[in-house]
Amino acid sequence: MQKIGFRAPQDTPGNRPVEAAPSAPGIGEKGSSWDNCTLHVRAYKMTCARLPNDPTMNRHLGYRDSMKRASLGTWKLWSYLALEALLVFPLASSEAIAQPDESHIIEVTAGAQDRTGGPVVVDLPAGLKLQNPVWLKRLDNGIQLPAQIEKGEGRRLWWILTEPLPKAQTRRYAFSKTPALTPKDSPLRVTVTDDGSTLQVQVGTRPVLHYCHATIPSPDATKPYYDRSGFIHPVFSPSGLVMTDGMPIGDHTHQHGVMFAWRQAQYESREVDFWNVATGLGRVEHASVDHIDQGPVWGGFQVTLRHFELKAPGGPRQRIHETWNVRVYAQAKPFLWDFESRQIVTGNQPLEILEFNYGGMMIRGSRQWRDVANCGFLTSLGDSRETGNHTRPKWVEMFGPVDGQEAGIVVLGDPQNYRSPQPVRLHPSMPYFCFAPMVLGEFDLLPNKTFQLQYRFFTHDGPPDPTANDQRWNNFAEPPLTRVLPEEN
Repeated sequence: MQKIGFRAPQDTPGNRPVEAAPSAPGIGEKGSSWDNCTLHVRAYKMTCARLPNDPTMNRHLGYRDSMKRASLGTWKLWSYLALEALLVFPLASSEAIAQPDESHIIEVTAGAQDRTGGPVVVDLPAGLKLQNPVWLKRLDNGIQLPAQIEKGEGRRLWWILTEPLPKAQTRRYAFSKTPALTPKDSPLRVTVTDDGSTLQVQVGTRPVLHYCHATIPSPDATKPYYDRSGFIHPVFSPSGLVMTDGMPIGDHTHQHGVMFAWRQAQYESREVDFWNVATGLGRVEHASVDHIDQGPVWGGFQVTLRHFELKAPGGPRQRIHETWNVRVYAQAKPFLWDFESRQIVTGNQPLEILEFNYGGMMIRGSRQWRDVANCGFLTSLGDSRETGNHTRPKWVEMFGPVDGQEAGIVVLGDPQNYRSPQPVRLHPSMPYFCFAPMVLGEFDLLPNKTFQLQYRFFTHDGPPDPTANDQRWNNFAEPPLTRVLPEEN
């Protein structure tokens, strides 16, 4: 049995801890300290306004009757001043006012590839004191753009390369003391809200994707095993077209937008199938919303899912603890987002992933693509649906008309993924595909070891553009070179 050389866990999209109850309305706003400060001020002002007439509070403060009004009035005044100061200088905040250090500048080098846009990241030196929000200013033309700090074991700064950068060319930025806008005024700010059953991610006012954390009932009441939570659907194009299908009735109802499940697995010699829930051998379900991020450059969420063996001795037992990190970037055309899965076997025995022709990260395309004539596939190797099955491309695109307009969804495989480039399953008649490393043979997921896979998605309106797909894969696999320099350099 082949043992995997697992990648060590790294800081990943959206890992700033934010207390977020999955069912709380407007949950996404808790990622912003500006919104939190506003809420605290409102509550504090209401408390201050009640204090003079609140005997319980007056007794707690221990003021004499003759001093109540004067003392409380002074206390109230200082409370207002302190709270207004907090609005300007929020402490221990994920989006506190920036303190630009103009002794450093940032340099981006395109390298051997033309850079057409997309997210860029630089590691920040330990001594560089910055807090969100951060604004950068291009040194060549003075244009300002928002940046966003990712906090973790190493602090990193992200921004969007909004204009092309030709190969071998360099661009420099300085930190701006006079930001053009507040972070909440950024027109492409990424926000995440919770309607009680889904996390809804938007870029500006446009929906990008929904993550279903509530259990969605089966469309067939006689088949309740199709109930499902823990998947992404719908996924939208920039113009608002729905690019995915969830629970297609009468046609692989177990497929749900973007999902992850192993098809042919084995634990202690027992067969486990997390993919085909109708077998009754396994299932995947949402467990928790861990945290949410939002901001002017990226936003997203981290969630936990559980994979169960249903026929284990003594009843269902969890076999995989899975974490998804989903990060959506503040880019209007195309929509661009990263998907990462981290899986840990929870038992004390390996979970064997057996050789099979499909399983893993899967996407089910638009309901309007169920007619083979309406759905096409294209890979980085130039293959179509007919020739691309079980090949090993860098990216796959699924495309076709939706509501009379051409659109497509592209998935890029991370070159650090296990067995990269991974084989793909392109279904001969249905609108779905998956990245399937088990096509090359069986492997083990080991107890207490992290198995990590990452993919980049983008959706677009219009016909496929393989040249643009290649450029985006290059940006993903071989990003531009970045560094922070002293200003005198």
